[in-house]
Amino acid sequence: MIRQLQNKIWDGDTGSDEELNEILSELAYDLDFYEPDTEMRKESDGFFDQERLVEMVNFTIRKLEMRGKIKDGES
Repeated sequence: MIRQLQNKIWDGDTGSDEELNEILSELAYDLDFYEPDTEMRKESDGFFDQERLVEMVNFTIRKLEMRGKIKDGES
């Protein structure tokens, strides 16, 4: 699902709003470093786990709400 989300963002399926695209592109880039496997995460300090993934998604949602890109409660 992460890869599908990234592809939609990078393919421009998010519309023509530049600020929205920038916020989502940052998230899509960061998602490259999500690694669910504990052993694989040991290979790089840049990898993160599911807990950090949830934090990043929630932060992005809050940022979108604060900037009026989505309404509070649509998440």
